[in-house]
Amino acid sequence: MTDTTIPAPPAMTRAWGNMNSCPYTGTPAAPFNTSTTHADCRTYCASNVAGWSGGSAGTGWPNVLDCRAPMGHTYDLGWSWKLILDFFDAHSH
Repeated sequence: MTDTTIPAPPAMTRAWGNMNSCPYTGTPAAPFNTSTTHADCRTYCASNVAGWSGGSAGTGWPNVLDCRAPMGHTYDLGWSWKLILDFFDAHSH
């Protein structure tokens, strides 16, 4: 489901990347497996992209994650809440 043809991250993702030591450097998006079928997630962090290629895809959480789901601006908390908590749990240690 991941579309790595998106040329650059949206402004919000770039801003979070700049604040979290993973600025966008022109590297294509790398898919990230969050174990949900509801969203398509990727990272643009240059330091992370090399770690999510081939057999190592999805082996840790990137500093900035861009997830998309076909739901517009309405978040289905039935599945998205777990994704959000997992992300913050991975970064709280």
